[in-house]
Amino acid sequence: MKILLLIITLFIAIIDFKHKTIDKQIIKFGFIICLFFKFFILKEYALYSNILSDLFILIIFLPIYMYSKNIIGGGDIKLFIFLGFFLELKTTIILIFLSFNIGGIISLILIMFKIKNKKDNIAFAPMIFISLLILNIYII
Repeated sequence: MKILLLIITLFIAIIDFKHKTIDKQIIKFGFIICLFFKFFILKEYALYSNILSDLFILIIFLPIYMYSKNIIGGGDIKLFIFLGFFLELKTTIILIFLSFNIGGIISLILIMFKIKNKKDNIAFAPMIFISLLILNIYII
């Protein structure tokens, strides 16, 4: 499951980096593939932790998305929900924390070297992918 999540997230991150958008159809496709893999290949049927992760993500990100401008995109939230469904709550919290820290560090570097300015949008899915990769190496 780890490799499958990484491959799908990498594909989404590349598209987000190039086009600054995340297509919800790709996330739906990835969700269906992972759900099939989880139920029929791994025979894992417990969904409690997965639903808790998604509720946590919605509680955190929905108000941010609704009441602020351009802090995080809807596609990024959908990507977190997709990943949260297949990760435990603890891992989801670490993924969010790591993603924002990596995003902040990369943003500061881009601003310091005048590659981007404060008003530019920066693709966030690559930061999520890097965080997921780090989690797969060290934690999961």
